[in-house]
Amino acid sequence: MRVEPFDVRFHPLAMGRTYRHRRKKQQESRPLSLGSDEKYLDLVKWLSDQQWLPTCKLSPVLFKETGRGMVAKENIPAQSILASLPSSILITVQTVAKSVLSEVFLNTDCCFSTQQILSAFLVWQKHLGKDSHWLPYLNILPNRYYSPVFCSDEVVNAFPNMIGDKIYRMQAKIEELYDSLIEAIPDKCCDHCDKPYNEIFSQEYFKWAWFTVNSRSVYLSPLVNDSCNINLTDANSIALAPFLDMINHSDRAKVNVLFDETNRSYSIMTLVPY
Repeated sequence: MRVEPFDVRFHPLAMGRTYRHRRKKQQESRPLSLGSDEKYLDLVKWLSDQQWLPTCKLSPVLFKETGRGMVAKENIPAQSILASLPSSILITVQTVAKSVLSEVFLNTDCCFSTQQILSAFLVWQKHLGKDSHWLPYLNILPNRYYSPVFCSDEVVNAFPNMIGDKIYRMQAKIEELYDSLIEAIPDKCCDHCDKPYNEIFSQEYFKWAWFTVNSRSVYLSPLVNDSCNINLTDANSIALAPFLDMINHSDRAKVNVLFDETNRSYSIMTLVPY
């Protein structure tokens, strides 16, 4: 007698509560694709207009644990370039020095930190709105951050003293940078709207910009970072890199940063396969 092969399939409801619970958790933990997000598509188009070309297939997603990041759509061997940007797209101190905002930082005896300068540039570009060259990049930046730096005194006081003290020191540092910036530009006005810069640079926006730079900037060796005439208090070694800062680096990630002086491009290489 010939026995026909058959396929047994269990309905999820028949697999019990444990199975359904596990399946629900797996579905909830899956990252949400952002590949069709209008802001992301605008960024890619803008980058392409700046002569940017993707080096491997990465797709933007929203992770439940770590927020926005990238996933690989194909196997990526070790030593592969995950992403590369021409230096013209990087936002550096030199970018600020070549902009209209340079009048704030040049022709003064005041010294500024690189993070302070980039933060001011972000606030100014936000102020320019649709007239900003960097608008597609600005549009993908978070509008707010969930960090203790933004907590009220009531919330900070609820932390253990050791943690609360660190938060207060960080808040004080940001306020000090903001105050010194405002003191350096009391009589300067924005060419875009004729408003004084000290009205445009509100403390709230500066704190947002400072945290953006603090959490998203990439290292760029001072040896390859173009020099400028702005008086700096620290090494000129950071930059904002549109698209590159969308790559989430977990504690298991192993990457190397490269700067190709021949074609003036900044790249991130993975040291492990994906």
